Amino acid sequence: MAAAAETGVIDAHVHIWDRSRFHYHWLAPGSPLDHDVSLEDIRAEMLALKVQGGILMEATNTAAEIAWLLDTADADSLNWGVIGWLNLEHPHSILQIDQFSQHPRFKGVRLNCLTPRPDPESLDPTLRALAARGLVVEVLAEPDQLGTVAELARRFPNLTFVLNHFGGWALNQTSISAWCAALQPLAVFPNVTLKLSGYAATDLATLRAYTYAAAALFGGQRLIFGSNTPFCPHGYSAAIHLLMAACADQSKRGAAQSCATTPAPCIACSPTEFQYERLPVAAIHPEWRRFHRWPSARPDQP
Repeated sequence: MAAAAETGVIDAHVHIWDRSRFHYHWLAPGSPLDHDVSLEDIRAEMLALKVQGGILMEATNTAAEIAWLLDTADADSLNWGVIGWLNLEHPHSILQIDQFSQHPRFKGVRLNCLTPRPDPESLDPTLRALAARGLVVEVLAEPDQLGTVAELARRFPNLTFVLNHFGGWALNQTSISAWCAALQPLAVFPNVTLKLSGYAATDLATLRAYTYAAAALFGGQRLIFGSNTPFCPHGYSAAIHLLMAACADQSKRGAAQSCATTPAPCIACSPTEFQYERLPVAAIHPEWRRFHRWPSARPDQP
C-alpha cells in the first residue's frame, strides 16, 4: 500500500443513489442493494486507499439525476466528475448537453446499448454535439452489441467511447480467446478506451489473464480503473486490492511498455479541453491513463 499512498487512486466508476429522489427501475424491492447509497458509505476506505476522486456514474434513466450528482460532486471534499443519463434520441438532448456542459464536472453521458435501436443513426445529432463539446460517451453493452459500438467508433473518430465492465463480459464465464476476438475490432480505434470495471466477482488468476490481454490489445494508455461500487460482493477495498494484485506484474511482462512511469497530477481544465493524461491507479504499474479531466482543486479553494 505504500505505492498507493504515493500515487493515489482515481476511481472512474462509482454509483450512488437516493430512493427518496428518484426511481431506480432495476432495483428490486428487498434486494441487498435496496437502500440508499452515498459516498459516506465508503469514505473511510477511500481515505485509507488515498482515493483522490473519480467519476460518479448515472444509476437511473432521468436527466434530473445529473443535477443531483453535480451538486454531490460540488459538495464533496474529493474531486468528482459526472457521467449522466440522457435520452440521446430526444429532440431536446442537445439543449440538455449545452446546459449541463456549462458545469466543469459534467464529463459526458452513458449510452445504454442493452436495448436494441431500430435506427442507430438516430443517435447521430447528439453524438456530433457530444464530440463538438469534448465530452465522453460511456458504453454499457453486452458482447453481441459490440459490433454496433465499433461502427459508432468508426463513424465518430473525434468522439471518445469508453467500454464499461471489460466490454460487458462475465469474465468467469467465457474464454479469453473469445473475449480477445470480440474486443480486437474495437481496440483498433484510438478513440475507444476500456474500463477495467465489473470484475469484483472474478477470481485473481482469471482477472490477471484478462488485464494482461487488455493491455496487449489496448495498451496501458487506453485502460482505466473503475470499482463499480457498490456492486462489489467483497467490499470496496477488496475490489481495489484485487485489481492491484492482478496488475502487479504487468510491467515485468511488458504488456504496455509505452506507458509512462511517473505520476501526473490532476490538471485544471474546462470540459471542452479533453485529453488523456497519465493516471496512477493504486500502485498498478505501468500506470494507466485517465480520460476525464477535472479541476485539481475544489472550486472554492485557492
